[in-house]
Amino acid sequence: MDKLGKAVLVPSNEEFARINELKTALKVHLVNCSSLSEPVRRALNEHASDETLLLRFIRGRKLDVDKAFDSIVRYAEIRWDIYPEVFPDEIPHSVRTIYDKRILSVFNEKDALGRTIVVFAAENWDASEISLEEIICAGRYLVDALIETSDFLTKGGILLCDCKGGSLSHAKQYTIPNILKFVNVFWKAYPIQIKGLYYVNAPFFVKPVFGVVKPFLPSKLKERVLITSGVTELHERVSPEILPAESFGGKLSIEEATSWSIIRHIERGNKLKT
Repeated sequence: MDKLGKAVLVPSNEEFARINELKTALKVHLVNCSSLSEPVRRALNEHASDETLLLRFIRGRKLDVDKAFDSIVRYAEIRWDIYPEVFPDEIPHSVRTIYDKRILSVFNEKDALGRTIVVFAAENWDASEISLEEIICAGRYLVDALIETSDFLTKGGILLCDCKGGSLSHAKQYTIPNILKFVNVFWKAYPIQIKGLYYVNAPFFVKPVFGVVKPFLPSKLKERVLITSGVTELHERVSPEILPAESFGGKLSIEEATSWSIIRHIERGNKLKT
């Protein structure tokens, strides 16, 4: 059964006050900052009147208006100026392939702390056909959908990477520009909290590759990383009761464990490239 559902966002009195503060901060920024590009200026002007969007940034940044302001400005800059290729007007064929092959997916059940589990499966990724840049793009669509579901903004999520089948051809994709793109998009721009970055079934080269990546990660994210050659340590963090038996040593089938409602929501809400 698919258990990820769209949330109705209703602001509390305190959140409503913070939304008004954020609106004011954005309007002042638009007046005072002459260096904004026209696309970013237009986007921020629209964001300042979108109370649902503002609530997501306020809630995701734990009612901290300054952090919400920094994130929403960064979001506009990344979307329109820095990484426009991550935000295409139509869903590319490669993104649909990434979902269909379960290179990226989401589990139905959340962990004991209510955190959503996003899964990356290296075994399903043919690096000669799909680039890491395209996977980041698919991840962006996934995050756009997840921030509309209950608890994701307040409880955060875990990225669970199944490294089984990983190879050096995959490792070569982890370039510094790609790592910076991942951090800037998912850590700095979106109002989300990555509560865990777990690499399981990791072959020998994962730790050396991560050693290259690590200096570019935020300090909080570094503290939330697990790299293990098996799944025993994963079970100390995530109950086997909600994991599939395949690759993760859990109690469910892969079909029982996986949510398809998010993928259907993405396809309904975005134009598919033909």
